[in-house]
Amino acid sequence: MASASDVDVELFVPGRICLFGEHSDWAGGYRRYSKSIPVGACIVSGTNQGLHARVHKHAGMLVITSSSHTGERHGPFEMPMEANALFAVAQSGSYWSYAAGVAYVVLNRYKVGGLVVDNYETTLPAEKGLSSSAALCVLLARAFSEVYGLKLSVKGEMELAYLGETTTPSQCGRMDQCCAFGQQPVLMEFDGDRVTSRTMQLGGDIHLVIAELRATKDTTRILRDLQLCYPKPDSTVRKNVHWLLGDYNRRVISKAVAFMEAGDAQGLGELMSEAQLEFDRCATPASPLELTSPVLHRVLAHNKLRPHMWGGKGVGSQGDGCAQLLAKSAEDAEMIILILKEDYGLDCLKLCIRPDYLPDSIPDSLPASHLPDSILDSLDSLSDSFPDKQNGAAAAPISVAAEAAMAERPTVRDEAVFKPRPDGSTVMRPGPVQTGTDTPELEQAHSPSSLTFCLSAFKRLALLLGNDIPNPLVLTKICPPAEWQRGAAGGGGRGQGLQGR
Repeated sequence: MASASDVDVELFVPGRICLFGEHSDWAGGYRRYSKSIPVGACIVSGTNQGLHARVHKHAGMLVITSSSHTGERHGPFEMPMEANALFAVAQSGSYWSYAAGVAYVVLNRYKVGGLVVDNYETTLPAEKGLSSSAALCVLLARAFSEVYGLKLSVKGEMELAYLGETTTPSQCGRMDQCCAFGQQPVLMEFDGDRVTSRTMQLGGDIHLVIAELRATKDTTRILRDLQLCYPKPDSTVRKNVHWLLGDYNRRVISKAVAFMEAGDAQGLGELMSEAQLEFDRCATPASPLELTSPVLHRVLAHNKLRPHMWGGKGVGSQGDGCAQLLAKSAEDAEMIILILKEDYGLDCLKLCIRPDYLPDSIPDSLPASHLPDSILDSLDSLSDSFPDKQNGAAAAPISVAAEAAMAERPTVRDEAVFKPRPDGSTVMRPGPVQTGTDTPELEQAHSPSSLTFCLSAFKRLALLLGNDIPNPLVLTKICPPAEWQRGAAGGGGRGQGLQGR
């Protein structure tokens, strides 16, 4: 029987959009030289769009075929899994440099062989401020982890992706790799080389429209111009950039968190518009050729859009790449898309960030394979009962049991993101984690059991096990939909299984 590493593994990595705090990642990184620079902070989220790929082992080559969001196919491009060869391609700055950079970093840290990556579909536009390059780097890191059983955490994937991308001529900050978290809002902070993150709890839906501006921008030049202002400002223009990315950004992030947690979409949209005005005032003089952004400002000021949006701003490094518009409702988002298409011929992406986001195709509870005895034993020690390991009889919710054990544990807000595979198995990916202790490895399952995991229960299990949960947690042999009902009917206890609250 073939192992998971011998067959195609299906992967998806989304892009990311920075709602607030662009450029604060690298700006906060300068605290390694001067503590007078404020800690950087941003709020980011994964997008609906991204990179789809199938990956499997190769004896000694890295073989990549990619697709653009317009359907063009590139490759296959082959390079030997040798450090010098990979480094040379990474340094070249070519189309394939990002993949080579990640492979180079992975090869220097782990005992791995080659990899075949078929990026068969891409729905994420490139060079529009949506971190398409970071998504590719995370995809490569995740592919090596899946195929070679590296059991990387989300944070581990992000680290390899960041180091891989910075092996190329691109000098990105650390916010882009948050696409590893999936589609959920994340608050990140940057204090020198230290990066922390946590998922955010939303009070309501956020309906965004991301408009491709069909213009040009040079992200490398924007970064170069703004980074000339650091670490010490020696002019009024450079002092304004420091204030914008430092003290002012901290205030904006604080307000944005409050608005998002309260579900105040109007306040959030108005804050976006205010933040754009200050960015224009402070950052544009430092990079006037790139940040004057005539197309962006024409869209943001379009009178027909005002009845349908609370506010908007630029995306990513800013410039004429994309605009993000906060719609008043799902219906208003559709109207914005229609207006921009009819009046400017712009293509748009729709993104709805929901509280406790989970894909629509996943039910409230899943029959999952058994966990290792070491984990079940730790759960058995709790005061609340857990499904019996022998007969799988359901009892009190694991969420209650896990919460009871959490008094002495570090605080982590975690979300489960599921990705179904063609063979019926499912990849369960934990969301953002804080730094913390290692956790026991969750063994790959071999057969289904009547243990039913609700999604909130998995959250609590993540808390119970501690931080930095191995990523991905692969639960194979997930029962087909018909089994969900039979599994639920076969158990006892409340709700015929472990049900979410």
